[in-house]
This record gives sequence, C-alpha cells and structure tokens, in this order.
Amino acid sequence: MEAEDADEEQVLKDHRSMFALPVDADQKATELRLFSIAPPYMLAFHLAWLSLFSNFFSTFSIPPLLAVIRDNLNLTDTDTGHAGTAAFLGSIFSRIAMGPMCDLLGPRIAIATLSLLTAPVILPTSLVSSPNSFIVIRFIADFSLANFVANQFWMSCMFSGCVVGLANAFSAGRANMGSGVTQLIMPLIYSLIMSFNVPSFAAWRLALSCRQFFKFMDFGVDLCLQFWSGVLTTDTIVAQYFYDRFNVNLEVAGIIAASFGMANLFSRPSGGLVSDTLARRFGMRGRSWGLWVAQTVAGLSCLLLGRFSVRVLRKEPHVCR
Repeated sequence: MEAEDADEEQVLKDHRSMFALPVDADQKATELRLFSIAPPYMLAFHLAWLSLFSNFFSTFSIPPLLAVIRDNLNLTDTDTGHAGTAAFLGSIFSRIAMGPMCDLLGPRIAIATLSLLTAPVILPTSLVSSPNSFIVIRFIADFSLANFVANQFWMSCMFSGCVVGLANAFSAGRANMGSGVTQLIMPLIYSLIMSFNVPSFAAWRLALSCRQFFKFMDFGVDLCLQFWSGVLTTDTIVAQYFYDRFNVNLEVAGIIAASFGMANLFSRPSGGLVSDTLARRFGMRGRSWGLWVAQTVAGLSCLLLGRFSVRVLRKEPHVCR
C-alpha cells in the first residue's frame, strides 16, 4: 500500500513538473501570474481575454455614435429602444446557448466558432439604411458577447478554486474594458473623419468600418485557439444618455461613457480578490454576501445618477427681477 502511495505521489510530482505554474491534484493552476504567457495556463488566460476584448469593442462601437446614427437614419425613440432591447435579447439568448456549447465542444472551440460566425455581421453595420435593418444588426451582433460565458468557463477549467475568482475577474475585467475603449475611441475617429469635410452620414459609416481591425485581431486569436445584464444595458445607452440629458458633445459623452467600461480594469479584479478572500473564510456563503453587497451599492448608485440633471451639475445664472 505504501509503495502504491509512493508511486502515485511520484506520478503527481512528474505531472506538476511539466507546467510552469504550480498545480493541484486536478492539474489546475494554483497561482495567477499576470505578466507570464507560459502555456497552457497563462497562454489560455491571455488568449481568452484578448478574444473577448475584441468582441466587446466591436459590439459596443455603435452606442457612442448612436446620436449621429439616429439623426441620419431618422430613428425614433421607439426605434432606438427596440434596437437596445434586441441587442440585450441577442446577448441573453446566445449566452444561454453557449453553456451547452461549451459542455459539448469545449470553451476554445466554442469561442472560436462563435467569433468566426458573428464576424461577417460587423461589416454590414456601416451599410444599414433603415430602422428595421439597424435593429436586426444590433440583435445579431450581440451574439458575440456569449463568449463571456466561454471565457469564464475556460478560466474555471484552468485555475484552482483558491485563485479562480481572481482569474475570472482579471480575464473578464480586461475584456470588458473593450466596451470602455470603444466609447472613448469611436467619437474621436468620427471627429477626425469629419475634419476632412466628410459628410456626417458617411463619417459614422467610415468610423464603424475602422473597427474591422479588432475583428482581424480576433481572427488571429481564434486561429491560436483552434490550434492551441445590467452592464450590457448601461454600456448600450450611457453615451446617448449623457449626450441628450446633459447637452455635452459627442466626444465628451464618449469620454464619460468610457469611464464605465474602463473601470472594469480595477473593479472586476477587486471583486475577484474580495470573493476569493470571503470564500476562504466563509465558503460559498461569503461569495453570495459579497455579491449582494456589490449589487446593492451599484443599484443605489444608479438611482443617484438618475437624479442628476443639467440644473444639478451646472448652476444657472441668477436673474434679478
């Protein structure tokens, strides 16, 4: 019996020596080294978040220009509302389908397949000419956000329970930054194109065409992979909200909206660190408590934001009577 135990321990040591990161008995990494690309764990980590980053950037490149697109396509408030709802429903339906897809094919093939299938939808966005086609494009384009499920599934397969929360958080946080980067960059690209005396109706179409770079990057990541809710709503409407409610220009609205997405670089990793800490002390109940507190604070913050208006942020001049 002792000999068998010794043999099993030796086999386990041999398996562990094969990897650059320390692993547990299930061969899951017990450390997260953010500045390493050592295969298979950290290489998978970086490929996963890069692919999802490009998905977020491409999908959320429309909202920061929605104020211009709305005027050009003569979209009513009802049309923009239906487009936002369609985008939200598209992401929900695709995420539900992604779970079984990951179980059946594995996260790598699931990510690559969905990215390659949704990529052809990105280019026709700059060619839409009617409210109905715009709504359909928004619905289909948001399918790519289902890669979020595969991303988290993959991280859970690669990292042990002692660091899985942190791995999930850093991977999702870096990827979700794509929604902030696009809110910042797209209005600047639009303004740059307009500076060459390009008409507005053509400028926003050319600006949307520029995001193809990120889809090409996604193609490269997908080839490597082959060979090797509240957030959605906020990112969809926040630029238009500040543009309409506070009378700021497109660039300023984009900068404000970008702060929501860019905050993921810090907020998600912080949440993962807190979640892992609570789990070590209180188990799964601790993770649930932390989630409840975070959601409650976020909800109250949204209510507070809704109370602000131009009059609150900008003091009106006093008029003597």
